[in-house]
Amino acid sequence: MAPRYAHRFTKIQALMAEKNLDLLVVVNRENLIYFTGLTQIECLAVLIPREGEPCAVTFWLDAEYVQREAGLTTYGYIFPKESLGSKLVERIKAYGFGAPRI
Repeated sequence: MAPRYAHRFTKIQALMAEKNLDLLVVVNRENLIYFTGLTQIECLAVLIPREGEPCAVTFWLDAEYVQREAGLTTYGYIFPKESLGSKLVERIKAYGFGAPRI
């Protein structure tokens, strides 16, 4: 992850542990800017697990840009075969959650 935002992820993960949450799904524009620094992006979500590394999910054409600029492992979805929602579900399952508290 981008070093300049690492403290933001650490801080939210501590709060998540306090509140007994497993995963945070960030889709609000202002919050995406806060966690990634990106202002010119659409169809983006950031998944933040209570423990482990966060990741980003975005349209496949933007995936390389998001990974390079935000420093997050980024997964692209290919529309119309996939959607942001279906890729989020796939990545949540990849974290190993069966029924996460989100």
